[in-house]
Amino acid sequence: METLIKINKLKVLYGIFFCIIMCSISSWFIVEPKIFIRNVFMREWHIVLIGVISFLYFAILLYSFIKIISKTYGVVVSDEFFIDNSKYESIGKVRWIEVSKIQRIKKTSLKIYFNKNKINRSNNNLLKKILQKMHNWEYKESIIISSALLNCDISYLQEMFEKAYKKTP
Repeated sequence: METLIKINKLKVLYGIFFCIIMCSISSWFIVEPKIFIRNVFMREWHIVLIGVISFLYFAILLYSFIKIISKTYGVVVSDEFFIDNSKYESIGKVRWIEVSKIQRIKKTSLKIYFNKNKINRSNNNLLKKILQKMHNWEYKESIIISSALLNCDISYLQEMFEKAYKKTP
């Protein structure tokens, strides 16, 4: 049996809109830093540095949202494997044999732990590696799957994952 969970395109569009606004504000910090100085301890270069860092972050996030919007399914769960396409930096197909534990974290996320170092075996570009490190400090031992951009809630996602994981020998 295979369960297909679609990506919520409206939430992705909201993310794209938010990133465009934040990139615009960040570029404003870079172009006009003097109007953002509020106290004696702030300098122009502080504001410019904040603008550059935030512009880079939101530009990367915008790129990842644009890559996600073209995907139809965010998560595919079957009896033998699951495919995670819920984020740009997702690692794709994972066999249940490679999974050691499933744990719910926070309100909208599942953390999937691996038996071996799965992340090093996947061919990720530099941008994907940076995003993996930003979202998960234990990115070599586990992945985080969020239901924030999916058309389901975290309870349903956790139920599908645990049901398929328990079927593995």
